[in-house]
Amino acid sequence: MKAMHNKLKALAALMLAGMMLLCGCDSGTETMPVMELSSHVPQKGREEAAFTAQLYFLSDDGLHLSVEEREIVYDGGMSRAEAAVQALIDGPQNTVLRYSVPGDMALQRVEASHEACNIYLLASHMPEAREWLTARAAIAATVFACEDIAAVNLYLNGMALGYYGRPLGAMQPIATTLDAYMAGLQQEYKEIAQSAVTEAGIYENRTATLYFTDSTNTLLIAKNVTLNYDSSESYQAIAALLINKLLSGTQELEPVLPEDFELIGPVSIQPLKGQEQTDNNDPEEGDSPHPDAILPGGTEQGENPGVDRGEPSIITLNIREPQIPYDIDVMCGALTLTLTGFIPDIQGVAINMTGSDGRTKAVSTGYYTRENFSHMIGRIVHIAYPDKEGTVLHRVPRAMTSVDSYDPRHILGELFAGPAEPGVMYTHMSDEDIADVYITGGTVVVDWKQGFEKKLREYIDRPEGSIPADKRERMFIYSVVNTLTELEGVSRVWMLEDGKKLGSINDVYLGNALMRNPGILVDD
Repeated sequence: MKAMHNKLKALAALMLAGMMLLCGCDSGTETMPVMELSSHVPQKGREEAAFTAQLYFLSDDGLHLSVEEREIVYDGGMSRAEAAVQALIDGPQNTVLRYSVPGDMALQRVEASHEACNIYLLASHMPEAREWLTARAAIAATVFACEDIAAVNLYLNGMALGYYGRPLGAMQPIATTLDAYMAGLQQEYKEIAQSAVTEAGIYENRTATLYFTDSTNTLLIAKNVTLNYDSSESYQAIAALLINKLLSGTQELEPVLPEDFELIGPVSIQPLKGQEQTDNNDPEEGDSPHPDAILPGGTEQGENPGVDRGEPSIITLNIREPQIPYDIDVMCGALTLTLTGFIPDIQGVAINMTGSDGRTKAVSTGYYTRENFSHMIGRIVHIAYPDKEGTVLHRVPRAMTSVDSYDPRHILGELFAGPAEPGVMYTHMSDEDIADVYITGGTVVVDWKQGFEKKLREYIDRPEGSIPADKRERMFIYSVVNTLTELEGVSRVWMLEDGKKLGSINDVYLGNALMRNPGILVDD
């Protein structure tokens, strides 16, 4: 028994010695060597991002939409939707697949908003019915896969197209085969067309994209609603229904029409010819040209059973001048985007206003088009603000312009601009402290101006403050990291000062890229 005990003691001593060797320890006072840190600094080059897109092309037999997965590299600041749709238009790489968007169509622009994505195509001819419906279905599926936006509005030469003389509404990904979808849609619209002859009442159910505003009353945010109306209703009556929906408002967003908004008389729809476009008579780069100016002789009209391109027209609204304060740009923008987005063949909206003295005047010379308000279309992003205890970060929804919402510099500026509701503002830093922000691979690099480390240390050490001192560094660093990693394709944030590598300010090491910390985020 004693021999066994001695063997166990020897074995224990041997194991202890082995552990000391593995840990780099000995019986002396030698300390562990300091780990050598990387001197690598991320270099600024062409700002590019990449993602694996699911592109929906036409199967060889033309009956299905088939997915082609492809790695897409695109310029930073561009939406994934725009990059994916452009790749879709460029065509499949797999030789057994076919184009789902006619090859002669060009992408003009993309507007990604809250619940809808607007896709603008240019073409010199009218597509066949099956071509247009296929393009709608393929683009809707592609956009949903890369942006998680469940509705797409597709415009050709600046206007929505009709089908059998009726609106198509916003497009959502189809749940059946393409052939089954086509057959069902054709049957539905043929019955609607037949009901106009027989006067049999059929109700249409369509998804319409309306536009409301954010808390700053400066942007227009897309919100989808379901419209139900009798198939005998005219476009004028549908326009009035859409305006009533705008007046009803939505709980999520702010109203765009004043409570005392009132139409005077019926909505008027007149041919475009002879009417003047507001402040934009000569289309600038990026604008939609007049549909009859695509090629000499106009847009070619081929064999198009079902798909309509009627005469481009203008909606005229006569309204009573509101007495309740309102924003004229928000009001006119919401009316223009909502009406031209749903009703086919509408190129613009003219608005006349009658004052309390009975005099009527045009709100602006000519008519408004969608281009007039494209810069106001907003998208919801999430900004990370800390709570007062310094324990969590609130994901606060914030509206930004569609273009700025994909730009990390503008998003970081939004973090410092506030307001933080809920949460606490960072008053020690501002947009002025940023030298540069750029994307390299899946990393956003934030290059602070000289003096950043000093300002952050002063913020951490100052005696007063809304957040406990020992939580300030972590909350600030991860407010920046978690806000910027909301961007699609971004997984890390690397901070520099004046182009140089940072070390540790207090507890957080900034010499390498930091990953998102979802564990401290709460949704609001």
